[in-house]
Amino acid sequence: MSTALGGPSKASRPSFRSRQWSASRAAARSWVAWTTVVPWAASLARGPQGEALVLGPDGRMHVIDVDKAKVADTVEVMDEWKEPMEWQQPRPAIFVRGGTAYVTDPAKKELHAVDIATRRKLTSATLPGVPNELSGVLPATH
Repeated sequence: MSTALGGPSKASRPSFRSRQWSASRAAARSWVAWTTVVPWAASLARGPQGEALVLGPDGRMHVIDVDKAKVADTVEVMDEWKEPMEWQQPRPAIFVRGGTAYVTDPAKKELHAVDIATRRKLTSATLPGVPNELSGVLPATH
C-alpha cells in the first residue's frame, strides 16, 4: 500500500521498535523522522542545529525536528518535480554549508540559497549547465 505521493503508507511501514539498528541513536532518530514525516524524500541534509532538511518532490525544503519526528517548518524553494526513472539522470539536490542550504534545480539550471535560521530563500542563480550532484569544502585554516 502506498500514499498518493508514492511513499509507503504509515500502516505498511514496520514500527521503529521492530527494526534492528547498528547506527547511533541520533542517526536512527533522524532516519525515522524523515521517513515517517516525509516518506517521499528525495534529498537530505542536516542543518547546523541538527535539524533534518528534506527536499521533497513538491519543491519544498521541509525542516524536521528529529527529536519530535515532526515537520517544524516548510520553505518553498522550487517548482514541483518528478524523480527521474533513470537513476543517473540529474535530480534536485540539497547541500548545507554553515547556515545556508543550497538546492539545485536541474530542470531550470538553477541554484538556490536558503537561510536555514530564517527559513527564507536568499537568492537564486542561473547556471551555464545542468547541475548534477552538489558538494563543497571548507577553506583551510592552517
